[in-house]
Amino acid sequence: MATIIPMRWDDATAAAVNKQLPAWVQQHNTTQSPIYLADISKTTGFTTNMLQGDGIHPTTQGDQVIASRVAPLIINAVEFVLARRLN
Repeated sequence: MATIIPMRWDDATAAAVNKQLPAWVQQHNTTQSPIYLADISKTTGFTTNMLQGDGIHPTTQGDQVIASRVAPLIINAVEFVLARRLN
């Protein structure tokens, strides 16, 4: 799961949703079914300058920021599944 990236046209809504996500993840996360949250919000450096002209979709630079936040969590999830299979 990931936070919503900033948007030029309605960043307040994205920020409000993003503020609620950590608590939601904490409430629903379990050891049997972990939830990983990638923070791709303004607080971690993603800016609206990393968006294409439509103000919604990321540029190549934005994609790189997203990948840098999401990839480690995917690796953690795969390692979790593999560890469970080996035990």
